Amino acid sequence: MPSIKRVPSEPRLGCIEQVLLLSAACPTLEPVERKIFWLTFTVLGLFADFLLPLWWALAATIPICYVSWWVAYRSDWF
Repeated sequence: MPSIKRVPSEPRLGCIEQVLLLSAACPTLEPVERKIFWLTFTVLGLFADFLLPLWWALAATIPICYVSWWVAYRSDWF
């Protein structure tokens, strides 16, 4: 009966090593998304500041923040 040769297997990676390996292999767009968020937030905020009265412009900040977040992170345009 021939003997079975075992090939040394690769060492198992722990959870932290797997995450680091995956994060190094997959580039992220996080800096671009952050720039897009702040660009749209600034532009829309300036429009609101110049076109609306003060209290309406302050109230428009929350929807502007939501729209900027959606454009940068959820729309998959970037």
